[in-house]
Amino acid sequence: MVKTVRPRAAALAAAVGAMGALALATPSTAPAAPAGSTGPAAPAGAAPADATSSAATAGAGTGTGTGLYGLASPDQDGVERQSLALLALDSQHITPSASAVRWLTAQQCENGGWTAYRPEPGTAACPAGVESTTATAAAIQALSALGGHQHAVDQAVDWLRRTQAADGTWADLPDAPHAHGAAAATAAANSALRAARLDPRQVRPVLGTGTGIGVGVGVGTGTETGTGGGSSGGSSSSPSATAGDGGEGGGAGGGGNAPNAYDALHSFQLGTTVPSSQRGAFADLSTLRSSPGHAPPPDDALTARAALPIGGGYLPLTGRAENTAPAAYAASYLSTRIRAGGEHLDLPGSSPAQPDYASTAYAVLSLAHAGRPADARDAMDWLASHADDWTSSTADPTSALSLLVLTADATDLNPRDLGGGDRLAALLAQGPRPAATPSAPVRPAETASPRRAEDSVSTLWWIVGLAATAAIAAPLLRRYSRPRRH
Repeated sequence: MVKTVRPRAAALAAAVGAMGALALATPSTAPAAPAGSTGPAAPAGAAPADATSSAATAGAGTGTGTGLYGLASPDQDGVERQSLALLALDSQHITPSASAVRWLTAQQCENGGWTAYRPEPGTAACPAGVESTTATAAAIQALSALGGHQHAVDQAVDWLRRTQAADGTWADLPDAPHAHGAAAATAAANSALRAARLDPRQVRPVLGTGTGIGVGVGVGTGTETGTGGGSSGGSSSSPSATAGDGGEGGGAGGGGNAPNAYDALHSFQLGTTVPSSQRGAFADLSTLRSSPGHAPPPDDALTARAALPIGGGYLPLTGRAENTAPAAYAASYLSTRIRAGGEHLDLPGSSPAQPDYASTAYAVLSLAHAGRPADARDAMDWLASHADDWTSSTADPTSALSLLVLTADATDLNPRDLGGGDRLAALLAQGPRPAATPSAPVRPAETASPRRAEDSVSTLWWIVGLAATAAIAAPLLRRYSRPRRH
């Protein structure tokens, strides 16, 4: 008695096997962590969950011996430079050196804030009035991404809450004399609050009085919510909000009726009192002091940085922008300006026009987060083609390299092959050797581009199809594989 298999059964088996091989060859994406979740940090010096390779760290920089990234003086930007570098490494799942993280945490002042640079941490207290909102916000985002530094983050958030002005805004140096609310600082604070898992709409100034700079040019319908020094600039963050005039008034008092951090940022956004081509832009409202009642000109560099937090974003990018009118208007304005400038932004007032590389990078991040991948990719392609020009035009390329890595990650490009150069290796060479580097680039699922998401869906359908085919084929195989007697 000999067992034989009919030709049809053999062909069917081959087809099933081929489909199985094809399904296995299809790339898959690792399960995503919940949006906004960073997970616990690995101990200093420990390898991440990914497979690591000692060869992958070959060529990494040995740093300055202090843990600081970059060789130029940190006097003006040390904390922000270090924070950007750590954020860029985190986007690539690289575990930074413990010395690099210690450098940043040691810079924190006793009251919780960070200054641009603290030359003698641990031996001298920070001078009064030097803590910076933008530096503190950068450090909060970096340490929140790394994890394991909750106490430092909590202290920094407490400092932000104490220094919020009565009108809901932040000055860059809030403890300095004559400080006043600034859009860039308020935008940075909003991103920091999000990174620390706080909703800026729930963050209001402590009780007090103030004069503020209430603005009447916001997107949305104007409401008077302030108490004390005056009424706040109106705003609406509802998804169904339409462009409208903001409220009028001066500063707001503190407490439950004071403007929250999100509405304070929104008050710097231009609305229907400006031409439609400017609607959605952010502006330096300090000009209102010299020309009250007149909307200031739009500020492209500011808009590139404020569009991310107005959509609920922070670094490193996670998820998608909130579906609100302010976020949609900001993204639309940025897209228009990017296209008008030949896929990049220019330095304001430059003649002849000079490219603003950093603002273009922030525009890429904001547009990617806003769900405009094509616009973000166009600007990123321009940025990649001018990467060498950017990094060679600065005294220290660390911040430029960090932004190139972050923007490449946001647009699903490989920072190791960007504009003809390995930007990640160049960044690693600016600082201490990392504790661990993945053997292959890994991108968090929640930051993947729509194209990456479509690939994951395609893989899922291949698996479902394979299971269904196997279920159908099994009875047929049994039927056609029955032994025949000779």
